[in-house]
Amino acid sequence: MEVKNIDFKDSAIAVASFFTIIMMPFTYSITTGFAFGFLSYLLVRIFKREWDKINLGIIVLSLISLGNFLLIALQ
Repeated sequence: MEVKNIDFKDSAIAVASFFTIIMMPFTYSITTGFAFGFLSYLLVRIFKREWDKINLGIIVLSLISLGNFLLIALQ
């Protein structure tokens, strides 16, 4: 998807897209960029209390990403 097609009116999508795009070059890792995007999307939805827009796939991917970050930090 191109950046011009991102729905910036939805703050969760905008924040997640921003972190995904920014973290890829900073960490030299596409997967780490996606992990930051998943986590930021979930956190924004939780803070906005938009429970109906959170699906199981995002929760699972966010928990896997968080677990990966914790394992890296504990090494």
